[in-house]
Amino acid sequence: MTVHYDVDRAVVTVTIDRPAARNAVDSATAADLAVCFKRFDKDKELSVAILTGAGGNFCAGYDLKEIAAGRNRRRLISAPGSRRGDGPMGPTRMQLSKPVIAAIEGYAVAGGLELALWCDLRVAGRTATFGVFNRRFGVPLIDGGTIRLPRLVGQGRALDLILTGRPVPAVEAFQIGLVERLVPAGEALAEAQGLARSLTEFPQRAMRADRRSAFGQWSLGLSEAINTEYRGGVRVIASGESIEAKGLVKKYGELEAVRGIDLQVAPGEIFGFLGPNGAGKSTTISMLCTLLSPTAGTARVAGIDVVHDPARVRQKIGLVFQDPSLDDQLTGRENLEFHAFIYSVPAEVRRARIDQMLELLQLTDRASSQVRTYSGGMKRRLEIARGMLHEPQILFLDEPTLGLDPQTRRNIWTHLNDLRSRTGITIFMTTHYMDEAEYCDRIAIIDRGQIVALGTPDQLKAMVGGDVVTMTSTQLDAAAEEIEKSFRVTPTRVDGTLRMEVPDGKKFVPRLVRELTVPVDTISLRRPSLDDVFLKLTGRAIRDEEAGDRDRMRQMASRWMGRRR
Repeated sequence: MTVHYDVDRAVVTVTIDRPAARNAVDSATAADLAVCFKRFDKDKELSVAILTGAGGNFCAGYDLKEIAAGRNRRRLISAPGSRRGDGPMGPTRMQLSKPVIAAIEGYAVAGGLELALWCDLRVAGRTATFGVFNRRFGVPLIDGGTIRLPRLVGQGRALDLILTGRPVPAVEAFQIGLVERLVPAGEALAEAQGLARSLTEFPQRAMRADRRSAFGQWSLGLSEAINTEYRGGVRVIASGESIEAKGLVKKYGELEAVRGIDLQVAPGEIFGFLGPNGAGKSTTISMLCTLLSPTAGTARVAGIDVVHDPARVRQKIGLVFQDPSLDDQLTGRENLEFHAFIYSVPAEVRRARIDQMLELLQLTDRASSQVRTYSGGMKRRLEIARGMLHEPQILFLDEPTLGLDPQTRRNIWTHLNDLRSRTGITIFMTTHYMDEAEYCDRIAIIDRGQIVALGTPDQLKAMVGGDVVTMTSTQLDAAAEEIEKSFRVTPTRVDGTLRMEVPDGKKFVPRLVRELTVPVDTISLRRPSLDDVFLKLTGRAIRDEEAGDRDRMRQMASRWMGRRR
């Protein structure tokens, strides 16, 4: 076997293993390379590939001994677009949807240089050597070298290498832009693996869209290239990169707590999740945060499958539970230091990160005070700072302002909006405060384990239609019967009142007061609110969670912290 395919989570390393030939590629090796990269591109669990060579060399080009012996000459001269489709070196005519990094030691010359040019990024050891080299053998470049090299280093420098065929040491290759990373000899593969892992941490659709635009723009005019970039970016934003759930189900025996939820949350969005007691909202969030495993369906958070790689999901999210979880005996800074340690925030950036969060949430002047001296609003801000400390892409907030006075709640939301505008973070929150839900870009209302409505606050309120009139009377039953008969409006009883939805409240209220034969004690007119939407869709008013739900969330918080330890 002359090509090895080694998978490590979301990264695959493809190694050419013909060290006796300085990893020169023969027809069998080229075919194996093509198969490996087709396999990589189709595998949804893989994000980045590394191409390297065994035995101290990257690749010394095509095996000319095979050509001299007259074997497989047809493969070498097969034209682009032929049915075979692969290049002489294997994958060099493929246009993959995901990035490839070349880890280069020793020689990357002739066809080996073309392989390196085909890759998105190149990491080289200091003793590596690049060059066309086949100039001396009278063999032209036929696998993309004369196209990719000028695009990478410029026409003049490319012609210098192409016409002279001279060797280019790694240091010079780095200086002219042929290599993006230069490391001590023998460390190219390790550096490439670290780089690949860092790329897997990003939302993949957005990164791939930008990569696709960067490659595609070469054949387009400026205006069309810009339009193409825009269209691709908009598709990603609309695709719900940050959070995506399809057919999500959670059963407890015969009880189906979540019944096939579909939702998408876009990057940078503030998304609200509303539902009555027992609707399945806490269960859904727990599955998204990897605290519970789905019975069926799929969910991806930050582009990562919550079942296949829960540890990576937890690295990408911040989580602020409803119940306080700060240590009152520690100072604000000490709480953040402990959290930074638990999340393995690097020591060299830890203090700066903590200072940044304290400043952002306006807690710098109280950082050295014990948390037991903080107000409720300050404690909540500190918990949000803690949830942001490891720079998550998504922040989950469970009832972020529960129990706080209205002024403090508005203050918290000022900070959350500022946090979103500065960092672009996605926020997924639950709340029972309808006025708080107005801060959300979109809201999903969940009832009996299913989403019954999803849209912007204005879109949801438009479902009610017209105005909302509420009245009280000492004869509610008679009033309801007369209103339905005489005004052709069906009232709804809510907490000792009659609630009516009418197209034009300004005309309806005077007529109601004038013509209704039963006494009217009080009457009010207002535009629809999210409370009205909730009532219309679920048939009941939103209530505070019962103790059982709070206990479940406390248990989940304990499980979360236990996993972090």
